Amino acid sequence: MISKVRQAGFWIELIQEPWRIVRFPKSAGLHFMDDQKNIAILGLGLMGASLALGLRKRGFGGRISGYARRQETCDQALASGLADRVCTNPAEAVCDADVVVICVPIWSIAQLAEQIIPALKAGAVVTDVGSTKQELLKSLEPLFKDSAAC
Repeated sequence: MISKVRQAGFWIELIQEPWRIVRFPKSAGLHFMDDQKNIAILGLGLMGASLALGLRKRGFGGRISGYARRQETCDQALASGLADRVCTNPAEAVCDADVVVICVPIWSIAQLAEQIIPALKAGAVVTDVGSTKQELLKSLEPLFKDSAAC
């Protein structure tokens, strides 16, 4: 179901199914993460590394797992403290994650999602930092249709 709402002078489409829309008040800070013990960040480039550093800086006490294609990137991420564990296999990175953030170029997101869906635990929240959504949702919706993740 798609709803359109006006926010800050712009019309925004909200996809309500099959995705779960989660809203957090600005005053919540990272308190919404109190129940989220494990976060997986897929892609440790500029966006993914910035997210990991931001979580660390703001006191996220859970475990951060990362995914990178190259072993060199994995080694650098571990050495710099970006993540507690980093894998070259995306399914391994998400296997116990409560929240998964996909931080790869938009043309790679669907392919990466296909690889991780079987490994997601029930109730895992999957999101991305991609700049476009309409085409991405068209390709991801069928993939997540039978998944227990949201």
